[in-house]
Amino acid sequence: MVQLVADVLLLILNELRDDPSSLHSCVLVNKSWFSLAMPILWRSLYYTHEDSISFNKVFDVISYFLPSESPLFKNGFKLPSNRQLIFNYMTFFTHISPTFVNDIVQSVTTEKEAKIYDYKKNMLEEEIYKVIFNNCKNVKCFYWSTYHSLHLFPNAEPFFANLSSLGISLTIANPTILYELARICQNIVTLEINECNRDCLGLLHFINVQTKLQSLCLHLCDVREQLVYLSEAIEGKAVTLKRLTIKSSVTSISPKFLLSLRNLEYLVLNNYVNQLSRYTKVWSYYLSKADFPKLRYFEMSCLTNVLESFLILKYTNKFKSMTLLNDQYKLIFENDL
Repeated sequence: MVQLVADVLLLILNELRDDPSSLHSCVLVNKSWFSLAMPILWRSLYYTHEDSISFNKVFDVISYFLPSESPLFKNGFKLPSNRQLIFNYMTFFTHISPTFVNDIVQSVTTEKEAKIYDYKKNMLEEEIYKVIFNNCKNVKCFYWSTYHSLHLFPNAEPFFANLSSLGISLTIANPTILYELARICQNIVTLEINECNRDCLGLLHFINVQTKLQSLCLHLCDVREQLVYLSEAIEGKAVTLKRLTIKSSVTSISPKFLLSLRNLEYLVLNNYVNQLSRYTKVWSYYLSKADFPKLRYFEMSCLTNVLESFLILKYTNKFKSMTLLNDQYKLIFENDL
């Protein structure tokens, strides 16, 4: 095993990308394994404070990149001693999870008084994001999960311009932030929007300027008026869009976009229970007119009896399998993905 060809060994090690404990063991085999396994081990910031050993090692590495003038040194944070690192590990990172920075904050700031905790929390968050923007040159996937104005941080623009996958919540990202992001990053392939409850012009503009958008996931909630403009934005991405997921309240958005998505391969439409009843006619109409020649997976939940019967009649012969989950009010059609 030690003498495996490097290309073969790399394929094997990639299969362990979600198993940091095993990858760490591989790092210790010899120099050859070390050089191949180390970048994979440090590729993703997916550790949590529940995995305290792995998490603390990652935080120790990040803390080495803090500048000497960092306010953390003056505010009682216990940081590791400054020693030389074998690698600039942060250049290996390609994915930063939405919980990582928050996990660091929860682990390191232990102040019981709320005001002191909030002060240290904000300070630590800001310093960690600065380190990330200064050192993580290869990050492709990022989730914006803080109220800090990250787009104004030093080196933030090249960081966001390099992204291909982005997740944001409309409770955090206001229209100003979205307009600024639209100016900086226009090559997003995978986009996830959470807490979407309105036709936000900043979001519409951000979607419109994307040139490579292939996957869009929308989590709709507490929508007071049907999202007509968001439907038009989806329609505008019909040429590139291959995967579309709309969760929680699909009836909150106009179904007109269905007519344009001829390149779609994956479609998930989830809904609250009993919310489709007054929209059965309009959704049946657009689904009857829609043509998805490349569709390989179609899922819709919380169906009315009328819509369920209609979908079964239309799509049964177009897919290799059909699954009806009565307990989940869900209907699934699929071919081999």
